Amino acid sequence: MVMEMLNLDGYGVYVWPAYIFTILSFSILYYSIKLQFEKERKAFVEKFDLLNAGKAKLAYQNITNREILAHEYFI
Repeated sequence: MVMEMLNLDGYGVYVWPAYIFTILSFSILYYSIKLQFEKERKAFVEKFDLLNAGKAKLAYQNITNREILAHEYFI
């Protein structure tokens, strides 16, 4: 019964490799984006970590900077 279900009426040969390919592709994409995000976050922190209060306030007003700063504290 289990083998019949996994075989998918003969189409399992085509369906299961497609699922595996999709899961592998999404996993690789996720980890590559995660690594790029960490690299950009470190560069951002290096650039804006030593700002005085006035410059930090200006940098925080930018939407992109605000999102990066928010993620820094939640990771």
